[in-house]
Amino acid sequence: MYAIIVQVLGQGRDQDVINLRRHVGRCKYELEEQSEKGGWQENSRAKAEEYDSMKVLEKVSDDIVKRSKIIN
Repeated sequence: MYAIIVQVLGQGRDQDVINLRRHVGRCKYELEEQSEKGGWQENSRAKAEEYDSMKVLEKVSDDIVKRSKIIN
């Protein structure tokens, strides 16, 4: 599944990859900021899953960038 995501997103334009990386970074920052303020106590499991998803997206976007540099 992971390889399919990288392959499909890797076929996008460079700007799509840049936008994905910005979005992932912004979401990750917001989640970290919320955790520092103690904002996730009541919803900690859902937020932890969301944070894990952001880490996966970050890895996917990194792999896409590496792959596009190899191809180009």
